Amino acid sequence: MVPVVAKRSFSDTFLKSLKPRESRYTCYETDNRFQGFMVEVLPSRTLSFRYRYKLNGKREKATIGNYPGMSLTMARERYREMVSAVQRGISPAAQKRQLIAGSSTARTFESLAVDWIRDDLRPANKNARQDETYITRDILPVLGKLAPADIDRSAIWKCIETARARGHGQAARRVQSVVKRVFDYAISRGDVSLNPASSINPRHIAPAGSRERILKPEELRVVFNEDDDRQYTNHILWILDFLRSIPGAALFDASQRVLF
Repeated sequence: MVPVVAKRSFSDTFLKSLKPRESRYTCYETDNRFQGFMVEVLPSRTLSFRYRYKLNGKREKATIGNYPGMSLTMARERYREMVSAVQRGISPAAQKRQLIAGSSTARTFESLAVDWIRDDLRPANKNARQDETYITRDILPVLGKLAPADIDRSAIWKCIETARARGHGQAARRVQSVVKRVFDYAISRGDVSLNPASSINPRHIAPAGSRERILKPEELRVVFNEDDDRQYTNHILWILDFLRSIPGAALFDASQRVLF
């Protein structure tokens, strides 16, 4: 059993002060928000974040990552994701063992994305081309060869920044959405238990885009049959009913006065 030598509130200053000993030892986080969150200090000078929890009546321990390669902030975020997995009855430790056992044949994010496109995206979307473009142009160059379990938020942000660098904030938001949906699909298949994209707030990528849309004259002529007054009236009534169902919708005249 690994001895516990300290229970402290973690900070970078505290972690950097930890020194190796002849045998490894453990320090637990005292903040009640991080129950079971700890760091093991190994004789090799490695500091390893771990999560100890109880599932189905058994105590288990899962490795989160090594400090300082993984920051304290990132480790806490991974900890929260593991807590969420345990609450859903998923064992992070068991999943880690499965990944190690099958590492020689472990699938990549690219193979996962191919399955998602085939099984989920295309059947549910008549026009899936745009999302497929985001995958091939912005996502796979960064994540394609990585194992899904090795992908963290910083890697996903690299994909987001690629789209944002082109000046397309809404495209960058969409990149995050696509990665999140691929991981949701992977979780439903049992390939992974955590979704690193779910903790990225789209508002931190770019402001939500406006959905305001003004019909062009030629589009109005398609909507309205000018040769049939009755058909014209029916279309007007349909549009008014439709507008009532949209929160914040408004109808303006040519002088930009609100009619509805």
